[in-house]
Amino acid sequence: MLSIDEIFQLKSTSTFINKLRKTTVYYLLPHLYPFCG
Repeated sequence: MLSIDEIFQLKSTSTFINKLRKTTVYYLLPHLYPFCG
């Protein structure tokens, strides 16, 4: 069983990773478009 703290930690970590992934995509997309097009 996970404790409440561990669950909260996992949730905040996954949220952080999702934000990081979205931010990375937003930063990379403009750079990738010239090569794709």
